Amino acid sequence: MLTQRLYNTGQVCCASKRFLVHEDVAEEFTKKVVEKIDTLKQGMPLEEDTQIGCLISEKAAKTVEEQIQLTVQQGGKIVLGGGRDGAFIEPTVIVDVPKTADVAIDMEIFGPGGAHHHLQDRRGGHRDSQRLEVRSVQLHLLGRPEDLREVRLRA
Repeated sequence: MLTQRLYNTGQVCCASKRFLVHEDVAEEFTKKVVEKIDTLKQGMPLEEDTQIGCLISEKAAKTVEEQIQLTVQQGGKIVLGGGRDGAFIEPTVIVDVPKTADVAIDMEIFGPGGAHHHLQDRRGGHRDSQRLEVRSVQLHLLGRPEDLREVRLRA
């Protein structure tokens, strides 16, 4: 998940943009994601040990910063990152994103981080994914061994 979301500092059109996490595992999921992202080194892209670079421009970073702020105004909570320094955006994790928030529907944060909201059941994940204004959706159902599969909902 982190590789898909943070590759090229999140500036990939097909990167995972939103995560629907079952409430039974949401706290553990968030903790592990934050712990992993917190170990990544942000720096200049040409430095060998840099794992998260800057965005393509300061203008792009300002747009991402505005999207993060909007998501918070709409009810999301930042648990990691959220800051900007020039063209750099701190890797950001936003939780408790309401289903009505722009980022939960059609806004794509084109930078390092992700937003997720909690589900009460798997059917909720299918229902929520149907209302997204995107071309395709993939659900990763994790838990019991028989649930370790990927379901492609539409192309």
